[in-house]
Amino acid sequence: MITPSFDTSHHPDSPCFREHVFEWNGRYWCKGCVASAAGVVLSGFFQLFVGWLSALPEELLGAIFFALIAPTLLTSLLEAPRYVKQIARVLLGFAVGSALMTLFITDRWIVRAAIIIAFFAIRIPLERLRRKQNAAILQQFKKEEPNENRSRKRKQAKQKKRI
Repeated sequence: MITPSFDTSHHPDSPCFREHVFEWNGRYWCKGCVASAAGVVLSGFFQLFVGWLSALPEELLGAIFFALIAPTLLTSLLEAPRYVKQIARVLLGFAVGSALMTLFITDRWIVRAAIIIAFFAIRIPLERLRRKQNAAILQQFKKEEPNENRSRKRKQAKQKKRI
């Protein structure tokens, strides 16, 4: 059996991150990143078939983009169920894909600058928060792991005594 590779996931190779990834084709894939990529693809189809980015005023698009990003910000700060986080990541991908397309649709440089500045103003703090949360998860796992090993050894010892 081949051990899955983490080269397609930004999460550390640790059992405590198994709920953050899924295994496919011999690799671990980050669920959040895959959900975001799905949102980007959906935004492309939505623009292709509806053309909403050209139809709405850019100020309204900015408000819509923020509304699409807000769930990711909230679920990153709050303890939300995993399925809510996945929906938030799809919305994030939709916002990022739509904003990227807006860079090429708009002829206003101020809108382009606002999109780029907003992207980095949101991405950098979220990346730092994610790294901090990953470190906390790893730290908690390292504290719990020795206790689990001792408990497992005690159970094995009890079973041997019964036999």
